[in-house]
Amino acid sequence: MRYTHLDKLFTPEGFVVGVITVAVTVLLCRPKKSKTSRSGANGMTTFHSGHADSLHRFRDPRSPHEIRCALERQHVTRFLPAVKDGRLEFTASTTNGGLPCEFRLVYESADPDGDHYALHMRISWAHLKHEVHEYYRGTAGPWFELWSSSLSSAPLKSSRAKRPSTYEERVAAALAAESDLREVSDIQRAIVRALQNGGTYSTAHKEGGTRIGYANGVFYREDFGDSPAKHRFEDEVAFLSSLRRFFDADLSRANREGTITEETAWILILRRLDQS
Repeated sequence: MRYTHLDKLFTPEGFVVGVITVAVTVLLCRPKKSKTSRSGANGMTTFHSGHADSLHRFRDPRSPHEIRCALERQHVTRFLPAVKDGRLEFTASTTNGGLPCEFRLVYESADPDGDHYALHMRISWAHLKHEVHEYYRGTAGPWFELWSSSLSSAPLKSSRAKRPSTYEERVAAALAAESDLREVSDIQRAIVRALQNGGTYSTAHKEGGTRIGYANGVFYREDFGDSPAKHRFEDEVAFLSSLRRFFDADLSRANREGTITEETAWILILRRLDQS
């Protein structure tokens, strides 16, 4: 009797070979996962091979300019305004732990109870070795949560009637905000006035921290912790020079291009000011 290839399928050896062949075929031919997504009540995070994107929708009583200022303070970079398709948005780029980050804040609609916004965020690790991709993929979600934690969360109410005139008025106000702060000297005067009116700077870290302010007719800087020190500045120019040097490291670390204009630097220093 002749022994055909079909007959071999029904032997123990043929069965094992068949199972292995099918398993390898399924493994090689299955579609590759290019991304995964996680959704929440007010947004969604999508993970790709070399980056992650997150969208956070929220309603907030603050104006578009106030939200912009808060984001610039948090990320130590300018959020540049533009009107696209009738909507105001602010875009920014920075670095976080050496990773490029992109942000886009969209002012979506006006509402009596608080305007509606959408914050688009991206963090990328595609430029790094493949061996560390999984690590940064795992840390992206917590970063998105941290960056959006200070923003109010409320889903959009699609049934609520829009009021374009009010929206346009608020956009115009946001674009005109701080129009008087065009020169470095203008921004410096605003900082000085705010400090003289009770504003302060404060930082804290595991070794200590710093307090900067104005009291009894002089500007001061007080370092506490491992390296305590007190400095007094009766001269405004000397104080502003010291203030610029104090924030230089933070400004350089957050900026992807490596250098920033003095106007941008002083605006970001203004953002760090705690005003009473």
